[in-house]
Amino acid sequence: MYATQWFMSIFSLNLNINCIVRVWDILFSEGHKTVYRIALAILKINEKQLLQSDLDGLFTKTKDYM
Repeated sequence: MYATQWFMSIFSLNLNINCIVRVWDILFSEGHKTVYRIALAILKINEKQLLQSDLDGLFTKTKDYM
């Protein structure tokens, strides 16, 4: 539920243009699994912050990433 915006827009609302172009390039060459891998990487990078927050903070922080 927290990453729906990431998946629906394929990260175009959350990443800068250089990252978006790279993500889409990988997506078109390697397939749909790329989207899940990138989402997991974003969560892994921010793991410490996510584990320290409560449920309300979790949803707020995931919307603000990137």
